[in-house]
Amino acid sequence: MAARQFGAKREARRAVRRLVDVQCEVYSEIWGEAIPHRVTDVSEDGLWIQTDLLLEPGSHVTLTFYPPDWEEPLYVAGRVQRVELQRRPGEGSAVGMGVAFEALRRDERRRLTLSMRGLPADEAFILDQRTLTGVPVGVPEPLRPALHPGRTVAGWAAPPLPVEYEGPASRTIEKAPARAPAAEPAERAFTGGLDLAASLFAD
Repeated sequence: MAARQFGAKREARRAVRRLVDVQCEVYSEIWGEAIPHRVTDVSEDGLWIQTDLLLEPGSHVTLTFYPPDWEEPLYVAGRVQRVELQRRPGEGSAVGMGVAFEALRRDERRRLTLSMRGLPADEAFILDQRTLTGVPVGVPEPLRPALHPGRTVAGWAAPPLPVEYEGPASRTIEKAPARAPAAEPAERAFTGGLDLAASLFAD
């Protein structure tokens, strides 16, 4: 019975589990009251409660706790998903139970994820992801230097200008056409020609 009750199969965790140390009020109908517990890791999908008061997988609970940097508590319903009777070698989770969130609003989930972004990730989660995908999740990747620093990215081009834009008006200076040389003034007629003619007709 115990093997069936507490031997829930571990599933691959989709959300990053962040290490915390916060107090959580857990209410269960079996207890009849809210009992404070210690939470050691939180994700956007649920949390891990370190406790000896274990509930059966599938039990419904109500959680009240302050996520990191929250000024007001988070009230959320949960369901016991996994129970550990003893600490596993190499894992940070002590005896306790994992509770999955139920009916967590989208804005609450987003805010919870943002508030835990700077917290360290649980090593067991990183190990699970490395085993499944070969890529550790929750660990920053090393910075890789650019292969060709300073080079323009291949295939990139500046966006074309609008069709109606033709650029600033050109200021081309045209040279004035060369003027033809002025004609020299005609030589004046012989002033004494008229006097000579008049004297001839007078005789």
